[in-house]
Amino acid sequence: MYIVCPSCGSKWNCYKKFTRFAQVVFDKQTAEEGLDALEAFVKECGLPTKMGQLRSKVEITPEVLRKVADTCNIIKCNPRTLARDEVYDILMECM
Repeated sequence: MYIVCPSCGSKWNCYKKFTRFAQVVFDKQTAEEGLDALEAFVKECGLPTKMGQLRSKVEITPEVLRKVADTCNIIKCNPRTLARDEVYDILMECM
């Protein structure tokens, strides 16, 4: 599991922030341990961690995700706005 930084769009540029999150929230030493703990917590709560775990009436396919990425509202409030291809890539990672 990885998280894309909403500020810069990078998986790794905010490693220090994720490490601090891991230490403060989960009492873990590394960013990876913190993300693993977050994933375990989400699963423990019974929440889906992948698109396939959603109870969707529509089959979630790459074509559907492409349509979502191409038609969703992109809010321009972060320091860097995601491109539609980046939104699609993030959605595909959730498959």
